Amino acid sequence: MGFCTPCPARHSLRREGHRWAARTVCGRVRHPPRPVWLASASWTRRELLQRAVALSAAAALAGWRAPVAVQATAPNQRKAMPGYELSGEYLSDAQRVMDSMRVASEMQRGTPDMKEKVDAVRKQMNDFVAMYRRNPKVATYSSFLTLYTAINTLAGHYASYGSTYPVPEKRRKRLEQQFKDVDRLLKRGR
Repeated sequence: MGFCTPCPARHSLRREGHRWAARTVCGRVRHPPRPVWLASASWTRRELLQRAVALSAAAALAGWRAPVAVQATAPNQRKAMPGYELSGEYLSDAQRVMDSMRVASEMQRGTPDMKEKVDAVRKQMNDFVAMYRRNPKVATYSSFLTLYTAINTLAGHYASYGSTYPVPEKRRKRLEQQFKDVDRLLKRGR
């Protein structure tokens, strides 16, 4: 089952046993070449996996331990400030995030505790997106898509200019229009 001579005919990929093979128009089977590191050894994928499992079992018996992955709930993670937590209900969370973003976008230079409040809003926006972006039901809502655009706008501003620089008037007007759209869509339940 070697390579067939080069021909102008198209090849179709088919599963032949444990390997993919191309069947030519002339009917001969052409296997793709193996990688160089695997070409010298005639191991199948199953044999390679069996050897890897055997090696890891031998290492475990010998007392060698792999590094432990950091857990997602590490104690050094920041908690949300009081008033900026998410409840897990989309409609109330979207309204809460939008209200927080509206307050943060209206802050002027010299507002007391501006940096702390903006940092809390940024964390709330990140948590909101992380919670609802992968939810297939919520991710298709028009309100979520519009709010996600507003979140990206405000997050991009703070990433570029920092937490102490106020939102410019032109960007604030665009955000306010997006907030009105989200508010209208949330009232409809979309």
